[in-house]
Amino acid sequence: MAFLDNSGDIILDAVLTDTGRRRLSEGNFQIRKFALGDDEIQYNLFDKNNPSGSAYYDLEILQTPVEVAHTKASEIQYGLLTLTNNNLLYMPSLILNELTAQSIIKYQKVLYVAVNAETRNKIVNSSNIDEKYVLMSNIRNPTRAVVVESGINTTDLKGTPTNRTSYLQSTNLLDSNFTVSVDSRFINGVWATGPASVFSNNTDGAPNVAFGPLMNARGPARSKGLINFQSYTANTVDDLVSYYASQGANLDTLISAISGPRGTAAKLNFNVPEDLRDLAGGTRATEWTKYGQVAQNVFSTGQLYDIIDTFTLIAGSNTNASIQVPLRLIRYVSG
Repeated sequence: MAFLDNSGDIILDAVLTDTGRRRLSEGNFQIRKFALGDDEIQYNLFDKNNPSGSAYYDLEILQTPVEVAHTKASEIQYGLLTLTNNNLLYMPSLILNELTAQSIIKYQKVLYVAVNAETRNKIVNSSNIDEKYVLMSNIRNPTRAVVVESGINTTDLKGTPTNRTSYLQSTNLLDSNFTVSVDSRFINGVWATGPASVFSNNTDGAPNVAFGPLMNARGPARSKGLINFQSYTANTVDDLVSYYASQGANLDTLISAISGPRGTAAKLNFNVPEDLRDLAGGTRATEWTKYGQVAQNVFSTGQLYDIIDTFTLIAGSNTNASIQVPLRLIRYVSG
């Protein structure tokens, strides 16, 4: 990896991909596609109040170090999209939903993932942590799991069925799948939305959320640009939670984490490798010591736990919108 010298003239750095170089060597090379990304750009550095004038508003952005071009398009984390609709004003986001009765909720700013039932029971029954904060791994029908929504998160537009059609469906911005990337050292499988799932509400505002049993997400495949990560393809369900004027209030936002038109949603759980799931008194896998912290008084109750902090990166198949969700794998030790 190297950085471009951006202290002076504007530089256009273009390289051939591995496939392009192979075809060049074979004598059948033609440029048909190219990819752009803005991974390094921090747009919040744009300073419209710079006292030196408008020519300096974007100076910090222009002086930000930029990596040389990559030979693999998959190494672009935040790729730019080609959209044919010139009137498109809103782009979807992926948002973690912590509102429904099937949603796991962050505790201490992370999602706790119990690697075995002993750990889950100790946390809930002995540490007095509500079960809504503890995800039980390796099961296909958890009461609560990771729920993610795709949609336009703005109060400018109501989440009506009409707006969903106009701003998402007709613009091909409905994510039929989510790509779920996980660190394969700690997670070796993903459970995802099953075919009988429903994510909606009634016209009176009452929730109608039923994901049902999860199914194995397709994969794994090599993750894009993330060392040790593998990616899985998770099915989504239509997010039909809607705003109805007859409700007289924004009851839809009591169910959905998206403020505007909603696209799709998914419920996710994770498989943890067997050697990381040993019970207390069993053999502690080396990963806990090498990558995590062992025998920690996590909840200040005197009980000791091993923990590993990691994350999952979830991206929409059509929108390329993404969200990084912090995970804390936890294993009961003693106390």
